[in-house]
Amino acid sequence: MVPLRMPPDWNSPIPAWSSTFADAVEQVSLCIIRSGQDWSSTEGLQRREYLERMEPVLEAGMAFLRDRGQEVNCHAGRYMREIGRDGAGTDRSLGPAYFRTMADLEGWAETHPTHLAIFKTFLGIAPKYGANLQLRPWHEVSLLPAGNQFGEHANCAAGTGLLGGLASG
Repeated sequence: MVPLRMPPDWNSPIPAWSSTFADAVEQVSLCIIRSGQDWSSTEGLQRREYLERMEPVLEAGMAFLRDRGQEVNCHAGRYMREIGRDGAGTDRSLGPAYFRTMADLEGWAETHPTHLAIFKTFLGIAPKYGANLQLRPWHEVSLLPAGNQFGEHANCAAGTGLLGGLASG
C-alpha cells in the first residue's frame, strides 16, 4: 500500500521533490473513479471482518487495475492508505482508477472476477448490520470529455502511473 501524503496546509510551498514535471497528458476522454473506505468507527467483529475479509479482496482488485488494468481499459489504478499530518497511519484508504470510458468502468465492475469478489464480499458482510454498519465506503465518479483535462506528473519514472497507461493504451 502507498501512503497518501498531504502538505501540512494548502498554502505551504510545493516540496522540492515535486518541482520538476516529467510530462503532461491530454486524453480524448477519461472516467475517473475514487473509491474510499473509512473503518475508523468500526469495532469488534465489524472491524475484523473489514480487515480480514474485505480489505484483502479490495487490495487484490486494485492490484489488478494497477498491474493489468489495460485488459479492461483502465489506464492506471492505485490503492492508498491515508496517513495523518503526524505521519501515523489512519483507518482510511482510497483507490483512484482512470478508465477510458464509463462503459469500461461499468464492464469491469459488472463482469470482472476481481470486482465481483469485492462486491460479493461486501454483500456477505454489510446486510447483516443494516443501518448499524460501521464501515463507511464511498465512490465518486467523474467523466472528463475531450480537451477538458490536463495532468502533470512530478518526478515520475517513465512508463508509470497514468502516463504509462496512456502510452500503452
